[in-house]
Amino acid sequence: LRRCWAAIRLYFSQPEADRSKDDDPDEAGPRDADSYLDRLFTLCLAYAMAGTMAVPAAPAAIEEASLGADSTLFVAVPVDVVMMYWFRAKRTAALVTAAHRLPWLQARDQEERTEWVARFRDSQKTLGQVIKEVYVARDPHWIPVSSNTFAGSSGQQQAPPPPAKVESLFQILSSVAGKKVAARMKDGKQLCADFQRGKCNKKDCASGAHLCGVVIRHER
Repeated sequence: LRRCWAAIRLYFSQPEADRSKDDDPDEAGPRDADSYLDRLFTLCLAYAMAGTMAVPAAPAAIEEASLGADSTLFVAVPVDVVMMYWFRAKRTAALVTAAHRLPWLQARDQEERTEWVARFRDSQKTLGQVIKEVYVARDPHWIPVSSNTFAGSSGQQQAPPPPAKVESLFQILSSVAGKKVAARMKDGKQLCADFQRGKCNKKDCASGAHLCGVVIRHER
């Protein structure tokens, strides 16, 4: 089993140019993120197929069907674990702009699988347990954060448009008791001139609103 995994790791760790020397030029390597994800899907299936044997001292088989059971306790490389990794790669890559998607995906995938190799080689854990462990530990690395790569960003920060200038409709009535009094407010609301002089107490005044029109500061 370890030899099988070693062969798979060796193949996918080689540069694309070295792997494709004897291949058809049309199949030299992934040209976009979708083709890379297709190859990654095949790799994940290969891991799962090579790891179908039972884990030594695994719990009783009936416990595997229980809700929330950890599949890595039963088989060396559970298919749900490798598919969990693949679906995250597919989901997060879709958040990256098309121009940066392939190199971003390659970098994250190669970093993660390199960590698989290091932890698997230096421990007695199964590959499935290592994949699941690294999946949790490196999850933040799969969040696109750069404004140049995030698909929801145009790559350039645009300044917000300046607020529209509102024309003031403010008008001065005259001075009342030595104070400036407005005849019309900035929003165009007409004020009752007689109310400003204390001569109008009509409830529904047609001359304007019964509001204090004393100007304290400019147009206020």
